[in-house]
Amino acid sequence: MKLKTLVYSYNNLDSIPPIIFRIPSLEVLLLSSNNIQNIEDDILFLKNLKYLDISYNNFKELPSSICQLGNLTHLSFSGNSIKNIPFCICDLSNLKDLDARSNPIVHIPDLKNLRNLQSLDFSSCKIDSIPDNYKFPNSIQSLWLQRNPLLKGICFALPNLKHFVINKDVLSKKCISMLKRRKVNLILQTVY
Repeated sequence: MKLKTLVYSYNNLDSIPPIIFRIPSLEVLLLSSNNIQNIEDDILFLKNLKYLDISYNNFKELPSSICQLGNLTHLSFSGNSIKNIPFCICDLSNLKDLDARSNPIVHIPDLKNLRNLQSLDFSSCKIDSIPDNYKFPNSIQSLWLQRNPLLKGICFALPNLKHFVINKDVLSKKCISMLKRRKVNLILQTVY
């Protein structure tokens, strides 16, 4: 029998035990809520990895080696101190779920090439604007942007959007009407 899932969350780890990189059958690796600051390039030996959770650690940047994990469908790095997402994130063509919430991210990177991306969470970041010409991937079904200092007047007409959470005062009334007509589950949060 081959090990497919490994949960190493809440173990007070400062680094990833090297033995983990010797498990090529691994598909799910949960390392949340530790003290990890870096990921060794040895993670590239985990060619079958589909689900990686490094949330609530001590990362200051997202290791670029993650961008070479071509089978990754879920990536969560919420609750770290990551300010910038490397452009190579677009190399993760199979990515369906990206959870970047609760990081001091100021700008949403260009993600339009992530054609399989269905769920995107940038809630509780530091995003203060989204360019008018910004293109989210059309495949997005769920989008979380609440608790960001976003400017007013943004609107997204994503064809597959089903669930959208954002600060109450950010969207125009016209945009809210359009989203409701399209039967998007719209949650407008009041920010205190």
